[in-house]
Amino acid sequence: MLHAIADDSGVDAMLLNLGPMSAGAAEIADGVLELRAATGKTVAVAWTLPPSGMDGRLREAGVHVYDEPARAIRALGHLAARAAAPAWPLGAAVPDAPFDWAAQVSGSVVAEHECHRLLALAGLPVAPGQLARSAEEVVGAVAAVGAPVAMKGISAEVLHRDAAGLVALGVPDGARALKVYRDLTTRASMAGVRLDGVYVQRMVSGGREVLVSAFRDPAFGVMVSVGAGGVLTELAEDVALAPAPLDAAAAAELLGSLRVVRKARDKSGLDALAAFVAQFSELAATVPWRRFVLEINPVKWNGDSVVAVDGLLTIEEP
Repeated sequence: MLHAIADDSGVDAMLLNLGPMSAGAAEIADGVLELRAATGKTVAVAWTLPPSGMDGRLREAGVHVYDEPARAIRALGHLAARAAAPAWPLGAAVPDAPFDWAAQVSGSVVAEHECHRLLALAGLPVAPGQLARSAEEVVGAVAAVGAPVAMKGISAEVLHRDAAGLVALGVPDGARALKVYRDLTTRASMAGVRLDGVYVQRMVSGGREVLVSAFRDPAFGVMVSVGAGGVLTELAEDVALAPAPLDAAAAAELLGSLRVVRKARDKSGLDALAAFVAQFSELAATVPWRRFVLEINPVKWNGDSVVAVDGLLTIEEP
């Protein structure tokens, strides 16, 4: 019966749901192994409390073993989504770097204000911002970038600033910005965190938030990732990957696989978002380090307006 199902051209994978058993487990495992040997299709088993050593025996033969059905179903769902994704060509020509990375970057963690400077050097749109290191500089920064502003404590010691209470949004004017500056510096001091300054950035409201990032994979080279951004990044599991660099058409196809894009009421600006991702992918393809992560989370997408409002570059291996 199982072999007949495996031979069906409409079946791409098989999931067997097994429960605890005190007898017959070896015979069941033999049947699964026989099935695995007879088919090139994915065979998975959800086995609650398998007898000792039985799960290892199956894994050694290439059977995917899970301790609960829900995990197995999620894994097969990811496989199905991957199979339906476009087959991205590898080996696209890497463009010339827009600047000398080694001359522009120092240290292993490049903070937001410096990351935005690099993005701007490459011609990518970023929300205007200035780093302020004193109360007087805060007032000048608000006047320069325009209120309302977002204010973010900058420190290589803190990567998750929201959790550390080092971010304030929608600050309406210079007077309020002074108070926020004192609050942020006091909070950092009480936590034993040294701030390099406070980044004062023009507040960008409305639109969709999209994650755009890049990293170097040992096998496939530089990969570009797009997904749901902001607070949804770790909740939505809405991510798509492709090798860099991408042209605008490939970037649009990649973005079209995201729920956050498909559910957008106004898709008239998708070309602008795709152009941003394509240009970002060209920049990422020129990053020289063996292991790095370049992340913009989020990119604000509102019709034809696409702008980076956060950014971080970490160099894990030169």
